Amino acid sequence: MNIGIFDSGLGGLLVTSALIRQMPEYSYRYLGDTKHVPYGNRSHQTIREYTEEAIRYLVTEQQCSLIVVACNTASAQALREIQQDFLPSTFPNVRVLGVIVPTVEAVCQLPITKVGLLATQVTVNSEAYLHEIAKRRPELQIVQQAAPLLVPIIEYEGIEWSEPILRHYLKPLLTENVEAVLLGCTHYAAIVDQIRPLLPEGTQLICQNDIVPNSLSRYLELHPDVAEQLDLTSQHRFLVTDLGEGYAELAGRLYGDMVPLELVSYGNL
Repeated sequence: MNIGIFDSGLGGLLVTSALIRQMPEYSYRYLGDTKHVPYGNRSHQTIREYTEEAIRYLVTEQQCSLIVVACNTASAQALREIQQDFLPSTFPNVRVLGVIVPTVEAVCQLPITKVGLLATQVTVNSEAYLHEIAKRRPELQIVQQAAPLLVPIIEYEGIEWSEPILRHYLKPLLTENVEAVLLGCTHYAAIVDQIRPLLPEGTQLICQNDIVPNSLSRYLELHPDVAEQLDLTSQHRFLVTDLGEGYAELAGRLYGDMVPLELVSYGNL
């Protein structure tokens, strides 16, 4: 069985690359829903439908028994319901993990008192990070800022024009004197080089690429029954629901090497 990685577009390739570097022995199936990107302005019901269909495809067609939802928006809006309702009745032996909880666990270990969150509008509105941090460190203050333009900029090759937009989004966080900025979207790892120079000296930048691989590695250590099911032949596939002009080049830039994108279709969406 394979490890599936699902994202709303190509941004999850950054996490996929980090996972493969740290745990290269496993076989991965990346699925980017490029047909419907971005998810950040979609309704709760639509995000859940997209995510359920992707999981169904990864399980039935790509033989994935462990799936990482590498999309913060989907993790915030759909993951809990999928874990509680969809999986038990449809795929009881499949494990689906998100990126918000491991990220929060890492943030709560830092010696800081105030953190700024940069995320999609849906993730901010869900208050998922607020709730998860409050469970662990209620005294840790979090300042949220929605950044709806960043995913389209990354997906549609507009990074070179990102600086004024980033300054606009970062200003409310820096005005509040946050000690760290948390990138609450896997896409945002693509613009860390643009974000770092805009932060005051000493302000930490927290990226999920540095968190998710360690979290998944620990999960497999704690769940040997899950790890034993996984294929160890290092066979990887990179699947997308739409293959537009420039996607292959963008995928290579995000992943760090050229990857063979395969166009797939599933469900009725």
